[in-house]
Amino acid sequence: MSTTTSASPNSYRKLDVDNVAGGGGDDDDGGFDAGAADAAASLSPRELEQTANSRLGDVRGLITRGNVAAAIALAVEEPLPYGERPDLKAAKDLAISAVIEPLTATKTADIPNVVKQLHQQNPELLDRLMKFVYRGMAGSGVGPAGVVGPGNITGVTGQTAAALLNWHAAIVEVGGVGTIARVLTDRKIL
Repeated sequence: MSTTTSASPNSYRKLDVDNVAGGGGDDDDGGFDAGAADAAASLSPRELEQTANSRLGDVRGLITRGNVAAAIALAVEEPLPYGERPDLKAAKDLAISAVIEPLTATKTADIPNVVKQLHQQNPELLDRLMKFVYRGMAGSGVGPAGVVGPGNITGVTGQTAAALLNWHAAIVEVGGVGTIARVLTDRKIL
């Protein structure tokens, strides 16, 4: 009763996934701008540190003027120092400080409105911001030269932890749980 066919065991496939360009998802960018990440990879650690230091000064100026949404958008702008290389530590500390400072300076009641502004400006900003929220939760303190960030991984202060949790809740409310999934599955590590 069975019929013999000459079809291959994979004949049910409409697309030969083994031969698709991209080699099995290694080029998946996790929803982030791969071109900007490539630009960061082309910069030396010293150049990334200078960029992060300059950005931190600009962010502090925006915070002083009361423009927290612009400060956060600037802080999470590419190029960011991705990777586990030890020579990127100073650039990472500055970049993380540039994000944590406006987050902790924002009044709790203003957080949902700032998150909505960021989402309207560019939904990817929420994903990048969530990366920094998780990085801040992983370890925050006062590092070298008074920089707020993971320079001193001794634990998160109570005020910083509360602010980060408030930001996390607001980001998830606006961006949905997809924001968490995209951040956790992204291969670019801060």
